[in-house]
Amino acid sequence: MTRTTLAFAIVAAVTAAPVGHAAQRRGGPPPPRERTGTAVIAGRVVTTATSATPVARALVTITSDALARGRTVITGLDGAFAFGGLPAGNYTLVAARPPYVAATYGARRPGQPGTPITLADGQRFADVTLALARGAAISGIVREGDGEPAAGVRLEVVPLGTATPDPGIPIETDDRGMYRAFGLLPGRYVVRATIPNAAARELALRSDDEIDAILTRLRSRGAGRGRGIAGGSRGPAAGPSRPAPPAAVYGYAPVYYPGTVDPDQAAVVLIAEGEDRGGVDIALQAVRVGAVAGRVTWSGGEVPGTTSLTLVREMTGPAARDPVLAERLVPPAGARPGPDGTFRFGSVLPGRYRLTARTVSQQDGVLWALADLTVGAEEAEVTLALQPGLRLTGRAVFEGDVPVQPDDVTRFRLRLVEMTGAPVVAPSAPVGDDGRFVFTGISPGTYAPASMFAPPGWWLRSAFVSGRDLLDYPLDIGPAGDVNGMVATFTNRHSELSGTLLGAGARPAPDYFIVVLPAERAMWRPGARRIQAVRPGTDGHFAFANLPGGDYLIAALADMEVSDLVDPAFLEQLVPAAVPVHLDEGARVAQDLRIAGR
Repeated sequence: MTRTTLAFAIVAAVTAAPVGHAAQRRGGPPPPRERTGTAVIAGRVVTTATSATPVARALVTITSDALARGRTVITGLDGAFAFGGLPAGNYTLVAARPPYVAATYGARRPGQPGTPITLADGQRFADVTLALARGAAISGIVREGDGEPAAGVRLEVVPLGTATPDPGIPIETDDRGMYRAFGLLPGRYVVRATIPNAAARELALRSDDEIDAILTRLRSRGAGRGRGIAGGSRGPAAGPSRPAPPAAVYGYAPVYYPGTVDPDQAAVVLIAEGEDRGGVDIALQAVRVGAVAGRVTWSGGEVPGTTSLTLVREMTGPAARDPVLAERLVPPAGARPGPDGTFRFGSVLPGRYRLTARTVSQQDGVLWALADLTVGAEEAEVTLALQPGLRLTGRAVFEGDVPVQPDDVTRFRLRLVEMTGAPVVAPSAPVGDDGRFVFTGISPGTYAPASMFAPPGWWLRSAFVSGRDLLDYPLDIGPAGDVNGMVATFTNRHSELSGTLLGAGARPAPDYFIVVLPAERAMWRPGARRIQAVRPGTDGHFAFANLPGGDYLIAALADMEVSDLVDPAFLEQLVPAAVPVHLDEGARVAQDLRIAGR
């Protein structure tokens, strides 16, 4: 999200102050129980139109840590709703009804995080207004290369910069070649058109130069026989004719608006709230394509029938640093080898690719193979030799205010998370009673460990290999061999960085975002656990839980998108106005903030 100015200048109202370790009890907090109270939240659901028409039969849902489960009510004809009997706590309020997009209380626009409503015992928070905006729409016409409308073409309107890996909204063109995607959140989108089963519709076409060359040879051959295309006298017998050059193979590749087959050159369609954007037209292209073909082999004999192949394009544009975005723009191609191990991917656009094979053998467990290759306008041949999965070994360490009990050790389980966006089944490993664990069946990739199971109150604080914390710097596990010596540290000490954001007249300023990021720029990467953003509650209070110890910067800003947190250029803009904060492991630090000039 590009901005010329950012309203995020702040000063610390108080010096950051440690307030001790978070209180702990063995086994962690008990499961939430349904509690009741005397607080009330009430209001109306209306449209964002100038007249603010009430919206009847809208679903309004309230959630909170103070409730065991969310509560939902339906608005009446006047759009009114009310929740009573609420205990003290922080509440999130969401309203929804098609064809509108869902609205969260306090959000500046649809799709953004809202402001938590902070309730005290017996407090009445009335006159809440939730405004529903009509969803935006993108429409256009898809045409063949000759300008004729193309029916039955699959269109995907891919959202960019969202927090979840939404694969896009699939629709098809009608008999007029028209499409329309509606109910969209305001934001940035890429539109992709794909012909179903395009791999089976390769075309053998010849360019104008190739046709001219063939005609020239035919004329020469005819002239030698006295009956050429252009006439002529009988002359010496012509020599043996050369075969015509092979026709170039073309295919209907996915086309990105406004008309490029290169996903790195796709145009971004920016739509506003409720906008109906037409004219997003696309012309299909038959482009020169290559193919990837070869064979999967295995020293153990016949290739298992469960073997799967995945072909992933290497991105070079902005998506290169965001695996989720790359997978949205260019979904991986999948296939299975035949009984003899042979395979073929057709209609492959020129570029750099990684081809992986993965299977599970009853005797040998996980098997894998990979090859990095460049695809041109011809068929690329490759042989994939399956080999046993890799291993990662290590031991678990437990640190906390209350020691882990021997019977609890085997309740811990770790898993590996693949960080490159490739569809890999992440292996997991239980912790033995001696604290040791072994991951097996790993195929090459970039991984970060995560806690899969742990007794209540415990969390994975760090996972070091050769002095590097894999939770901050994921590990590249390559074909070279196994990885040994990981030390995974679990703790039941819960850190917290909290404070209150104040504005004019020392009043709470809930309409801002609070961003925390590591002072070390090397940690600025997509999905970094040390980069987080929250909205203050209606009382101005904010909190970040379980940040690892280290040096941080904290800033407040008036507006942002979730996708901004993966943009190093955006984070760099925060640095001059941010407040430095140091957080020790398991400590609680209070850092109040005040909007500058307020």
